[in-house]
Amino acid sequence: VELGHDVMGVDETQAMLSVARTRVPEAEFQAGSLTALPLGDEEADLALCALALTHVAELGPAGSELRRVVRPGGRVVVSDVHPTFVALGSQGAYRVDDERAGFVRNHQHWPGAYLAAFAAAGLDVRASHDVVYRREEVDVWINRLDLAPDVAYEALVGLPAVVVWDLARA
Repeated sequence: VELGHDVMGVDETQAMLSVARTRVPEAEFQAGSLTALPLGDEEADLALCALALTHVAELGPAGSELRRVVRPGGRVVVSDVHPTFVALGSQGAYRVDDERAGFVRNHQHWPGAYLAAFAAAGLDVRASHDVVYRREEVDVWINRLDLAPDVAYEALVGLPAVVVWDLARA
């Protein structure tokens, strides 16, 4: 939005859409799912899927839907909870009124599963990046979960936190 692009955000929940509308009032937001995006075929130059594929059991339908909405030559960028962290038990926690309210399940998807889903959808992998926890990110978890700092730093710093896929539609 700040760069002058038309931006549409999609989420399944009205609560998340409300948060997004507050943070980026200039963007358009609609309800939808990863397997039924509220866009026409080849309507977007770029699709960004942020920390969401880990919440689906099967990657294929979401990968195909992301490809569907992107123009030929367009890009898809996917960030997701790193599969190593999911294997260690990471789940998507959410809060309501500053209180821990619950979790959205994370599904285990190893890199081979992402690669197979992207290939089947017709998305070419341009790059993949593993983003590791630094002390600054661990500080967030220490404050949110009331963790002992020394233990949290030792347990988390250097572990892969997020994987980012840079994809292109052929």
